[in-house]
Amino acid sequence: MLDGYYIGRIQRIDDIPLAEEEAAEAFDMRGEEPTEGDFEGQLRHMSTQALYQYCVDFVEQARARSADWLHERMLAVFGPPPQDPAVFPFWIASILPVTDDQKYALLPVTSVRERLKITARWIRLLEEASRLLGPELEASEVAQPEEHSEMTQRASQTTEPETEPTQPLAVHDSPPGADEHPALPSSEAQSQSETETEANDEN
Repeated sequence: MLDGYYIGRIQRIDDIPLAEEEAAEAFDMRGEEPTEGDFEGQLRHMSTQALYQYCVDFVEQARARSADWLHERMLAVFGPPPQDPAVFPFWIASILPVTDDQKYALLPVTSVRERLKITARWIRLLEEASRLLGPELEASEVAQPEEHSEMTQRASQTTEPETEPTQPLAVHDSPPGADEHPALPSSEAQSQSETETEANDEN
C-alpha cells in the first residue's frame, strides 16, 4: 500500500503463437469422429473459426429473441460482439449469466482455441437449460390464465341441481298432559319428582 492506495505488480501474459494454435487445432481434429451426443468430442473436432462462429451465432439468436441478459443497455456498456476471436471470450464472459468462478477460468488460458471451448461449454449449458425449462415454463404460464378462464366460464354455464329449501325447525306448544317441566339432568329430575310427591302427600 502506498499513500493509502493498494499497489501491485502486473505481468503481461501473451497468448501462444499462431503456429502452436494451428498445431493444437490439427491435433484435436485428427481423432475419431465424435458421436452425436458427445459434445466434448464435437468441440475437439471443430476448427477454431467454427468455435468462434458457434458462439457468435448463439449471441445473434439470443439478440433476435430479445433475451433478458442481452438487452440494449448491456450492449451499450460492453459494445457489440468483437470480431477478434481472441477477445470475444472475454466479451461474452461479461454478458452471459454465468458465475464469476466460471469467468475466472478464462484468465490463465493463453490459447484462443481453449478460451472459445470454455465459452462454448457455457453456451451449451444455457441452451440445455432453456430447452428443458424455458419453453415448458413459458407454456405453463400462458396456459394457466386460459385454463382458469375456461373453467370459470364452464362453471358459470353449469346449472346447479335444485335442492328443496331447508325448513326452519318449528317450535310447537307442548301437547295437553305433557310434562310442564323442561328436561332436567337425572339428579335434578329425581329431586323434582320427590318434591312433587311430598306436595301431593300434604294435600
